[in-house]
Amino acid sequence: ISDAATATRPATPREERACAASDVRFVPLLVGRNAIVAFTARNSPVPNCLSTTELRALTGATPAPRTSWRGLGDSSLPVTVVVPEAGSDTREAFESRVLADPAAGDPVALRADAVPAPAGNQMVARVARTRGAIGITGFAALQPLPPGVRVIQINRGDGCVAPSEASIASKA
Repeated sequence: ISDAATATRPATPREERACAASDVRFVPLLVGRNAIVAFTARNSPVPNCLSTTELRALTGATPAPRTSWRGLGDSSLPVTVVVPEAGSDTREAFESRVLADPAAGDPVALRADAVPAPAGNQMVARVARTRGAIGITGFAALQPLPPGVRVIQINRGDGCVAPSEASIASKA
């Protein structure tokens, strides 16, 4: 048991029950905000902005996963999705907040051919050298923006928003 722990998400009901069963009192403290960021190789013909529906279609498990960027990036490049390793708070947040089907309210699984990569330099290097790749990571992991990659703006229905300290603070 630690006196302090960090997480990029609120405690789950299961974690809260485990604390109560162990007579552990926890106090959530907001010390900062982060954001999930989609990024690609700087020279990739991947669009500069994707809607949340497009992002979900590219990264989620569907009966017929999108195999190329045709129609989105006007390219026949294959889609490669690079995500944090299983168990990562960023991956869990992405799956529950982005891959959740708003119509059904049920989580959608990550596509089976998604490539897990350790966060940080290895993930950035993989995306930077793979034209047509889209990476998913936390905003802090891309600060400052490494050479060879660019962020993809996201449109949740009210225009494209680039990840920035200001957009994260305003929850845009």
